[in-house]
Amino acid sequence: DVARFFTAIVIILITYLVGQAIGFSVAAAIGSIELSSPILLVILFVTMLVSGFYASLDNIPGFFAVLQYISPLRYEFDAL
Repeated sequence: DVARFFTAIVIILITYLVGQAIGFSVAAAIGSIELSSPILLVILFVTMLVSGFYASLDNIPGFFAVLQYISPLRYEFDAL
């Protein structure tokens, strides 16, 4: 179905732009590319962990479960 394909493309594009905005924001706040790169890797890993990419949302510990509501990847996975 063509409409579903283009809907998926738009969802992936929006998620890409959100990730890029997060990266630019963290890099601007830190002020150093060398320091912001490892911080962004940690943020990305935590985002993928709480979105259900690595583990089921039911198996995530309680203190990480709150972070799933601010994870853009969770909403992308739900939308797709």
